[in-house]
Amino acid sequence: MKPSPSTTSRRMTGVPADASDLQLFAPISPQSTESHAMQFDTERSTSPSALRSFVRGAASALSLACAAAASAGGDAGVLNCVSANGLPTVGARPGQGFVARVALASDLPLVYNSAIFRVEISRNGVGIEGHEWAQPFETLGPTDFSLLGVYIPSVIDSETLAGPTYPANVIDVEFANFLLAGDTGTGPVVDVELVMPAKIAPGQTFTVTAVPDTFGLGFVELPVATGSSLTVRATFSPDFNGDGFVGAPDLAIYLSLWGTPNGDLNGDGLSNSQDLAVLLAAWS
Repeated sequence: MKPSPSTTSRRMTGVPADASDLQLFAPISPQSTESHAMQFDTERSTSPSALRSFVRGAASALSLACAAAASAGGDAGVLNCVSANGLPTVGARPGQGFVARVALASDLPLVYNSAIFRVEISRNGVGIEGHEWAQPFETLGPTDFSLLGVYIPSVIDSETLAGPTYPANVIDVEFANFLLAGDTGTGPVVDVELVMPAKIAPGQTFTVTAVPDTFGLGFVELPVATGSSLTVRATFSPDFNGDGFVGAPDLAIYLSLWGTPNGDLNGDGLSNSQDLAVLLAAWS
């Protein structure tokens, strides 16, 4: 027998205790749920702990409302891939390391406590040296199921994740983690430490994309879509003449390339004052 709404007990996270209770949330729109959640009894308590519980409950209610709205085709958030500085592009020389940051974005105060997604790379030969989950997730702890079957360091190719449950001819690695207590919200999810292929030609580009599988609050799956990709560009070395030093001859070569992509040192596809600063910082 299905329990009535008045007697059903729920976990503190706001997740229905029984999967059959999910239909109770289906007719609720984010606006009506927010209005209901904001009915706070100020006469009972205005202590900091009560206020924190109230805010957390309101955010959880909104997340549940977003999940209920998924049937209407809406997305609660998007999973973006950016540089460590939050930029859409990053540059690195052949064999040099760089960071691809996976971040969750939403216009709503979305909260979740489990995340499963994969990171796709548009070319073979990119190396991976590790990862670091954003707090409160624990990296390499008992709940971190990331990079299973992948040796670190390793080179990623289409055979890294292969089998009947994985897309064919896709170059990717998988990440998964969950919280034993509490939840978290939008912002950085994990930093992935990657390495530029050693034989990539300067000026060539590829992309890194985060593809969500499941973001959940308890047993409720939240509708999260793929967002923006990180564009990675192989940059030139400031040692333009290859003599092992960065000096006046390299500066002369660089100035002759001004305004073209052939002197790009920072990965933005241009040769300008920013690249000149990189060259001068490497002066020897």
